[in-house]
Amino acid sequence: MTTRRALLLGAPVLGLRGVASDLQLMCASLQRRGFAIREVPAATRAAIIQALAHLAAEVERDDVVLVYFSGHGAQVELPGPAATRNGRARAPASFLVCADFEHTRVDDFRGFGCDELSDAIERLTGVTKNVSVVLDCCFAGVMVRGAGARAGVRHTRLTDVQRQAALVHLGAHARTSAHAEANPFAIRVLAADARGSAYEIEHEDAHAGALTVALAGELARDEVERQTWAALGRVLARRSELAAVEMVAEHRREEGRRTLTAAGAAKDHRCKAQYKAR
Repeated sequence: MTTRRALLLGAPVLGLRGVASDLQLMCASLQRRGFAIREVPAATRAAIIQALAHLAAEVERDDVVLVYFSGHGAQVELPGPAATRNGRARAPASFLVCADFEHTRVDDFRGFGCDELSDAIERLTGVTKNVSVVLDCCFAGVMVRGAGARAGVRHTRLTDVQRQAALVHLGAHARTSAHAEANPFAIRVLAADARGSAYEIEHEDAHAGALTVALAGELARDEVERQTWAALGRVLARRSELAAVEMVAEHRREEGRRTLTAAGAAKDHRCKAQYKAR
């Protein structure tokens, strides 16, 4: 028997105002589609680890799984051997900013690294081949590994302690093999590429992530049940909340299995006043 399972993670920290709205939008949209929802509105590092472990323990072979995160993403440049993979410069190390991130200490990192997330998703796809990951955060393009990750420098607003903790933790957990670069069974729907920003917008007298608003709107349509991810991406690209959706086929064997990367409209100078970067 197939069960539809969704894990919704939210981290309303460092000035974000739209995370609660994001979770409400996704919860309502997915419940209409028959998903069993587990919601973590204050996704601390420990809560994320526990929730992903619980999901991996209960998922079965024919299940449909969706993992969603709304919050901040951040990056740091790793030094030394961790800065390369297979002799080439790797993208900066990205991480999800957890709800307890402000309690980070040098020996107690409260983010959740991209390689840790990749490992968690790999455990899920080891059971079911129908896993989707939706990340409404900055730098989402390297959160779940894909072959298109690019090197580059991103300046993040971290304290010295937070940066040092991230360097120590992410360096220790960095993948160094080519195996890290692709998961053929995980569909990624991303609010930004490996170097870009995600954005909040005003929505129904509140704030919400631009990608989440667009995605929830499409999930509410009856026709979406028969859409491929590629077709859904083309629809999202036409919505006013998003300037563009870049679809990249990464180790996929059919049209419907695509990575969708949504670039926030704040890249258009005419829209800057309406958007707040995540």
